[in-house]
Amino acid sequence: MMIASSGNNENGSFASRVMAVDTSQLSRTITGDEEFQTDLIVRGSGPIIASDYTNSRTHPTVLDEVACTFLTESRVQAAQVSDLYTTGMLQNGSYEISRVVGSGLTGGTVVNGSGMLGFGSQSEGNNTQKTRGFVSGNISTSLILKGRKNARFLNLKEK
Repeated sequence: MMIASSGNNENGSFASRVMAVDTSQLSRTITGDEEFQTDLIVRGSGPIIASDYTNSRTHPTVLDEVACTFLTESRVQAAQVSDLYTTGMLQNGSYEISRVVGSGLTGGTVVNGSGMLGFGSQSEGNNTQKTRGFVSGNISTSLILKGRKNARFLNLKEK
């Protein structure tokens, strides 16, 4: 079984591919307009190959603040770009992702099984942060990126 999906709007984009061999179960959900949410769950007794990439962009905004009764002060909030990716091969197990792209990027990945997994995230704007990693062998991991206030996932359970 193989599934590939992608989408984009003015707030960001996503692309994912997954291929599973032997007995497997797959669930894919994509919803939204201005803000879209995507979920992918794969469970298999055989090999699973998966990759996903999601990015989010916010535009610079000017914030007017009252300095005193007669003056206002303007400051520019910088544009922010965020990326989140996962790629790997599992001998067997489960691979679950959930992404929300809107006024920021929030995502989570949960992997249980044996194999190899590369992952990373990056956020650049007023504050910059980068994460990269690689794990192999028996894997039981949760990776969460919260780039938005009050973010919640559709199907992914945080542990």
